Amino acid sequence: MQIKSISLSSCDQTMEGGSGKRFPVKLKDLLATGILEGLKVRYVKGQKARKPGEKDLQGVIKDAGILCFCGSCKGNQVVSPNVFELHAGSANKRPPEYTYLENRKLLRDVMNACSSLPLDTLDKVVQMVLGDFTMQNSNICFNCRGSISESNKGESKLVCNPCMELKETQTSQLQPRSKKKREEGPKTTSAETSSQKRKGRPPGSGGGRFTERIVSPITPAQTLGSSVHGTIDGKFDDGYIVTVDLGSEQLKGVLYHVSSNASKDSSIGGLSEEKVER
Repeated sequence: MQIKSISLSSCDQTMEGGSGKRFPVKLKDLLATGILEGLKVRYVKGQKARKPGEKDLQGVIKDAGILCFCGSCKGNQVVSPNVFELHAGSANKRPPEYTYLENRKLLRDVMNACSSLPLDTLDKVVQMVLGDFTMQNSNICFNCRGSISESNKGESKLVCNPCMELKETQTSQLQPRSKKKREEGPKTTSAETSSQKRKGRPPGSGGGRFTERIVSPITPAQTLGSSVHGTIDGKFDDGYIVTVDLGSEQLKGVLYHVSSNASKDSSIGGLSEEKVER
């Protein structure tokens, strides 16, 4: 029980972003997990560095290194990726970018897949990159970086069971909140609700609205050039059918589009279109 408690704490910190980048960051870390054990690889030099008739250096992933088949090692010595690159006659110091799998994918492709995917799709996508090679079980969790033993091994080959359980718990806790927000729907203001009740429409049913309400009582002289509050009831080719609140009165009318040659002072029913806000 004590070991499991420590693992869960580590998983929780990693999922919250407390441990930085997803594992593995370096090629030696990827090989140390053991998921590529037995994978055949070859180092391919660039076209400019390749000599006429020179062949690629063959190797096999083994014991956190690469079993080298150069003229000196002859498949009898496991070396680090950097030494494997040197035995290929290259000094690029970038073995992930030049070491290929049999399906023409790079070791860099495998590293990218491991470090940038959600936990629930990690196994599937990494296996797709590896092609026909069957990925082995990792001895290190790709999320919390803890050791994966028989007691905390689950369905995933790359992530320990406590990490997967914590991920499922966090996902299930987020779903009810999202569902509740969708059920609540859009909020309506008190001004919109009162206006829609007068028109016989339920709150939140939409419709065009003017932005400001005129304070009543108000004299006719004060209405000219003022902003009004109301709704757009309909639309036709040349304008709109509207209902407006003018003080304590409710007026219905029609607003027409003003042509570019019309005077800016022209108005309909005492309302200037330039003063109406949609």
